[in-house]
Amino acid sequence: MTEAHALYAGGAFGLVPEFYVRPEWRSQGVGRELLNAVRRLGREREWGRLELTTPPPPAFERTYAFYEREGLTVAGGRKMKLDL
Repeated sequence: MTEAHALYAGGAFGLVPEFYVRPEWRSQGVGRELLNAVRRLGREREWGRLELTTPPPPAFERTYAFYEREGLTVAGGRKMKLDL
């Protein structure tokens, strides 16, 4: 997790480029607690939003369902890169 800044976000916001819970810890509330910790930190830092990069579909339907249950919504756009 890191703090980023952008005009479209209205200033500072949180960015989670990879959110991962080891398989043996899934469905035990670990992901929810991690996400709650990120939310708390974001509120303390007065972020206007939190962005979380998701894995590519369709293999991660359970992951998307978890994010939706936790209140995350699709922001749109595409992640792009340039290898240097």
